[in-house]
Amino acid sequence: MRQLPAYECHLQQRSNYVRLTRVFVDGELQSGSLVELPRETGAHLAKVLRARSGDEVVLFNGDGREFTGVIEKVQGSRVSAAIGAARPMDRESPFQLTLVNACRAAIAWTSSYKRPPNSASCASCRS
Repeated sequence: MRQLPAYECHLQQRSNYVRLTRVFVDGELQSGSLVELPRETGAHLAKVLRARSGDEVVLFNGDGREFTGVIEKVQGSRVSAAIGAARPMDRESPFQLTLVNACRAAIAWTSSYKRPPNSASCASCRS
């Protein structure tokens, strides 16, 4: 059996996994249209993530929806994507969380504890 060069093995493995890439677009997103991604975003997609034409992305602009998208063209740092269907976006955690922040005054420390100068983070810790 012929052993494939490293780059061919990488190309074969690429089709076996799916990566969800979310892309923020500062502007209006309209289903069925084509959008030119910002240069920095395009450079990241093309050079770091090695995105190619036909790769799927998720596009969002902060209006509460996200859009499916497909990369149409990659040319250097310039990337354009076709915008697909919109769907509502709900990223709220299903868990109820309570965050607690404790300061040194509320914790019983030993008397040998020495606070470094200017390290107090709350009014009750300052002396």
